[in-house]
Amino acid sequence: MASPLSLAGRGTAYEGVINMSLRRDLGAPVANSTVLGAMVFMAPFHTSLAFTTPSSQFGALVLYAKSAKNGSTVYATVIRVRFH
Repeated sequence: MASPLSLAGRGTAYEGVINMSLRRDLGAPVANSTVLGAMVFMAPFHTSLAFTTPSSQFGALVLYAKSAKNGSTVYATVIRVRFH
């Protein structure tokens, strides 16, 4: 993948906020952002994420939601990526 990364999907989270973290292989973030889905039902979202290509060949895109109670991660989806 190359910058900017175009993301589209459907999601639901507390207050509709879906957090995104693009990480290189050793876990350090390359880019972080948020996008709005919906709070009660799955809603479409679309965004792009600009980043500087890291030296590592592989990494992960992490989409996650935070708890309204204490800010901890309540669920996450991890997608393996390959940088160009």
